[in-house]
Amino acid sequence: MALAGLLVLGGCTTASFDRKAEREANLGKDLQALDKTTAEVLPDRPLAFQEVLEIALRNNLELKVAQYELEIASRERVAARLDMLPRLDAEAASTRRSEPEVKAVLGPDGRPSGASSVSEPRHSRTADLTLTWNVLDFMTAAIRSEQREMQQAQLEYRREKIRQRIALDVITAYWRAAAAEDALEYSYNVKRQMERQYERLTASMRDRSVSLLAGKEAQLKLIELSIAIQKLHGNLSTARLELVQLMGLKQATEIRLQRPDLRAVIAALPRPADLDIKKLEFAALRNHPVLFENDLQAMLLQEDTRSAMLSLFPGVSLFAGRHYDDSALLRTNTWNAVGAELSWNLFALPAKFQRLQARELAEQRGEVDRVLVTASVITQVHLGLLDYAIKADRFLLMDDSYKITQDIEGMTDVLRTAGQATDMQYTERLLENLATKLRRDEAVVELFAAHAKLFASVGLGPELWQGNLVELGDAIHRGQSPATPATGEEGGAG
Repeated sequence: MALAGLLVLGGCTTASFDRKAEREANLGKDLQALDKTTAEVLPDRPLAFQEVLEIALRNNLELKVAQYELEIASRERVAARLDMLPRLDAEAASTRRSEPEVKAVLGPDGRPSGASSVSEPRHSRTADLTLTWNVLDFMTAAIRSEQREMQQAQLEYRREKIRQRIALDVITAYWRAAAAEDALEYSYNVKRQMERQYERLTASMRDRSVSLLAGKEAQLKLIELSIAIQKLHGNLSTARLELVQLMGLKQATEIRLQRPDLRAVIAALPRPADLDIKKLEFAALRNHPVLFENDLQAMLLQEDTRSAMLSLFPGVSLFAGRHYDDSALLRTNTWNAVGAELSWNLFALPAKFQRLQARELAEQRGEVDRVLVTASVITQVHLGLLDYAIKADRFLLMDDSYKITQDIEGMTDVLRTAGQATDMQYTERLLENLATKLRRDEAVVELFAAHAKLFASVGLGPELWQGNLVELGDAIHRGQSPATPATGEEGGAG
């Protein structure tokens, strides 16, 4: 009763913990941990893309969680191997009885003869050391050990998928931030020009050489430009915050990014027409981590079937032991024992047979699932190349449009100087040029993201994304391992 009361009291204490106090305690621990994990010292200069990516892949908290899962799986794999050892049981006991165990002696007629004998003394000490090897348990433990090893390998491929996703997010956030920063500088230049024009218009309105309507239209254009600048500031701040989080840094960390020559970066990208879809498929089917993970899943299902098959057999145990008993009633107080034991629960066989059939069906489903995943990977490659081609075409159109608006702006400026165009017409050309530039920069970000997604669809790691996909595809098609490119700045991001 006392023990039961303690257990109930302990349960009540656990269930009625102070949640606010627990949250405060965990909050303090979390903040301390964040201070330690976000202590990366950044160089006092703008960061190139490759540096940002390396910091993200080194410090990202999601990747650190994945690394812990890998280490846990490694320990579980070692533990599963140790489970294959036979049992070695060591036992010792000391017993005191209030009275010795006395048994009556029966006569030939089966009745007590009046005599008695002591079968167990009041005090006894025993010790046993027994080695037991269960054949069925050993084979089952061997299967579990193999499965743990496969599960660890699965986690490695899942971590690679996480690395690819983080790299894609870094690429998108980096180029958004770089494009927004570049657009902000251009917007401020436009704003300064418009403010000077507005001052001239204001002076003309005082002289009544320009109508009030023209002044209001110019003022409206300035407000629209200010709204666009605010939006650019928001885009830049959002992209930087995303980068800081991906890099595993404190949210208050200020980062500066290098702004590359976009035309040089884009010139280094492969043309969609140069990419052979068959070679990309070949590379994807031999490198994509999801396919390796799916192969391991099919093997795990096969091992489950083997385990279910083994459970149908009887259990055979072999044992050997050394025993000691200090009882004075024994002529020999120490002895050895060896033997074998066979056990078989016959009533459990129907249920085990049904489980075996279920495992066999799961194995067949795994084969179909593997085909499904293979088809999905092939589809991803086709969609990736199609998306890259569309984004490349869209960028070319946006870039041509931007060049034309720049030419129109320059022509309008010449006409304005010659007195053949008004300041308002030139202002409109400036705003059109800014809007076209923003659309072109958006197309640039989409193009870089589509290029990275194409690498991911082929299954290549982020460390290879700076290479030439055409050359990498050719190398894989020839049976060569894709080489990691030399460390350098990403496509002119320096």
